[in-house]
Amino acid sequence: MLVVTLKNIQEARKTISPFIKCTPLVQSHFLTTLCKCPLFLKLENLQITGSFKPRGVFNKLLNLNAEEQNLGIITASAGNHGQAVAFAAQKLGYYARVVVPKPTPKVKTEGIKEHGADLVLFGETYNEAERKAKELAYKDGCAYISPYNDEQIIAGHGTIGLEILEKLPNVDAVMVPLGGGGLLSGICIAVKSKSPGVKVISVQSKASPLNVRIIESRKNS
Repeated sequence: MLVVTLKNIQEARKTISPFIKCTPLVQSHFLTTLCKCPLFLKLENLQITGSFKPRGVFNKLLNLNAEEQNLGIITASAGNHGQAVAFAAQKLGYYARVVVPKPTPKVKTEGIKEHGADLVLFGETYNEAERKAKELAYKDGCAYISPYNDEQIIAGHGTIGLEILEKLPNVDAVMVPLGGGGLLSGICIAVKSKSPGVKVISVQSKASPLNVRIIESRKNS
């Protein structure tokens, strides 16, 4: 696997800039009062499709070779990544399939279909859907677009870190939600490369502790 660098993230920013929004960074009065320190929110909910996901997806799709573009793409998603893949593929004229678990909320599956991707319902969990998507990618020879385990996805998400530092150069700490790790990795690389003294703190859901154990095992291996 290649190592993602600050240069990769800066290049990703140029690549995706025609397609994504530079979202606002606003101070939260409620959280500032609660925490007794200035606290700002990066409003990626205002990004296209309602999440940060298009940043990495556009960077990945815009770097596919001609053969990969012609064969189409496939991904697995619990919702947000799938909507981003569907939207970006439609924008770029690529054929896309999105495999989601059967319990995925209707609002997300409808969003995927509205952007023109073929929807595949499979399994009860994300892990089952991901295995199915990878099987189909191997069978059909098309590119699998990982939501997190991909250098270009990580670099695209890292553009958030660049925007934070530009808007708030004296930031002390950045807190990032931890799911698959793509968002955290990208922001951490961007922030630590430019401002090594800034703390980057990951926030993990109690309901999904698996990724924390995986990261700790990798550190110790």
